Amino acid sequence: MSGAAASAARTGEAPATTIPSSSDSWHNRPPVTLLYQGSALDDASSLRRFLAAASPRPRFGRVLMVDPTHFQVLHVLNPHMEGNLGSVDADRAHEEWSAIRRTYESLGFPVTVVEGIDAFPDLVFVANQILPYVDADGAPALVLSHMAKAERQGEVPYLTESLRALGMHAHPLRTIMPLEGTGDAIWHPGKNLIWGGHGFRTSEEAWEEVAELTGANVITLSLVEERMYHLDVALMPIDETTAFSYRGAFDNESWARLEAGFERLIEVDAEEALHGFALNGHSPDGKNLLLPAGNPHTRAEAELLGLTVHELSTSEFQKAGGSIFCLKNVLP
Repeated sequence: MSGAAASAARTGEAPATTIPSSSDSWHNRPPVTLLYQGSALDDASSLRRFLAAASPRPRFGRVLMVDPTHFQVLHVLNPHMEGNLGSVDADRAHEEWSAIRRTYESLGFPVTVVEGIDAFPDLVFVANQILPYVDADGAPALVLSHMAKAERQGEVPYLTESLRALGMHAHPLRTIMPLEGTGDAIWHPGKNLIWGGHGFRTSEEAWEEVAELTGANVITLSLVEERMYHLDVALMPIDETTAFSYRGAFDNESWARLEAGFERLIEVDAEEALHGFALNGHSPDGKNLLLPAGNPHTRAEAELLGLTVHELSTSEFQKAGGSIFCLKNVLP
């Protein structure tokens, strides 16, 4: 274990958070114009204008992963974990994780690996604990998550301490509203705009502060399917105009927002979306797609777009409710 990681493990202290006083409440603040507040059901053009107004953002190029040695299903935190307690094949999980790492590296994306510890078997799903962004001074920074499940809350200070050596400024939320990083924050390719999921692990109200901290535009999406408890298992953007998604994951307004936001919104069927984790793939460059294995229809649609598909097994991690996107984060 690295010295920084060991320090975090010893202290186990989370970043200080405070609940705003009445004089500092959101109700007494001016509206945040970075947050989309219209209705795409009533006026789809209003969302398209909001999206078009967002400033450009280059793709981030450094992949972050957590060594899977300590990964195991030890509790039930989502529907996918039910019936899988203690069932992870550790050797196979390591092989699957290593194949994902090698694929990113072969595509020119350097991978930083953080060591895990037994206390946090879910830390390997490193999409959840942080939201990386570039601050107003052009420096890489992190919004720190407030994990919704008590079992995972210690992961945030541990990971933050482990990343200290990278020199990234860490910003905790001022309040205790749940927020689960890039599990629910999906960057729109090419835009300084976040699609922000809420409903199961992230509070809708948290996105107001995220917009304020990051300076990014935010369009919120309401998740309604409990098996898709994070946005990253329900929405897979490819480029500025193309995304894959599953209709059953969203309410009517949220689906209208996605239809307005992507010229090509490709629907994935229930079998591949809910059981194959097809939408938890990742296109790091708009040319290549890392896709969970066993999703032939999604693969065919991706190849029709001209994407090079890298099909990767994640069967052991799916027992805990995650796949490729969940197993990585991308740093500026």
